[in-house]
Amino acid sequence: MGYLFRLYLAAIFALSMNTALFAIDANSGSAINPADTEHGGISMGISDSDCDDANHGIEVDWYCNKEAYSCDEASDSSEESSEESSDEEIISEIICENETKEPLHKCLSEEICYHGLPMSGPHRPLWPRYGEYEYCPPQRWIHSLEHGAAVFLYHPCASKQQVDELKAVARSCLRKHIITPSKLVSRQRPYVIVTWGCRLEMRKVESGLARDYLRSCAVRGPTNVLEETGKPSFCFQAPEATPKDGQYSLGLLQPACEVPGSDKDDGNICPDDGIYDKKCDKETLKSSCKIK
Repeated sequence: MGYLFRLYLAAIFALSMNTALFAIDANSGSAINPADTEHGGISMGISDSDCDDANHGIEVDWYCNKEAYSCDEASDSSEESSEESSDEEIISEIICENETKEPLHKCLSEEICYHGLPMSGPHRPLWPRYGEYEYCPPQRWIHSLEHGAAVFLYHPCASKQQVDELKAVARSCLRKHIITPSKLVSRQRPYVIVTWGCRLEMRKVESGLARDYLRSCAVRGPTNVLEETGKPSFCFQAPEATPKDGQYSLGLLQPACEVPGSDKDDGNICPDDGIYDKKCDKETLKSSCKIK
């Protein structure tokens, strides 16, 4: 009787401390939080080998396959010649979803597919560490957008000089950034900055326009008008802005760090109108991939 009474008291104490109650998902075998309906009941940021531990089973999205981010000049050159005329007048464009998709968390046992370049939607429970990647799949960086990060994408066949300028904008504007090549980006506008629900596509990197976009749309994403274009840019509020770094790091080359003049919360986005092109003091990593 004494044991049962102590067990009863322990249960009452747990409830009084708002301890989350977890159940087992019969489909995936992963621990879920029934109260977390916004994310489909799957806990965020909890490493779980039955769901997502950023290590086992990650090949369902990508595992060091170089084809995912290599330049295929033969196929891309024909695509460019057939589409270039239609986009000839458009140098840069801001594209936003009419309504963002639910930020549902999906275990690795469930495949996630996107139609076109995603700006919101389902993703993995564990998000990537901030910084530059050899390649980072959208199933990971969509979660970063949910936390107010900006993702800097470039086509694998893009100009190296322009790619370096894009990277410099990322490093000089906010700590919460992901830099990765992506074949979801077009050859016509091969430099893209994605925030939750919106993206800026550029034919060439326009650092002033990029900074204006980030100040309007990154981290929290208020409604604003970009002065350089005069076009209204409705930027969605990031659902769960947090400075916490992620746990996924496959392909990470250069971890991000605080921008001079700002802080870990990115409280001052793009603090300097100039470009801060110095990599942070954190050690540059060797690729964690054994390229297949």
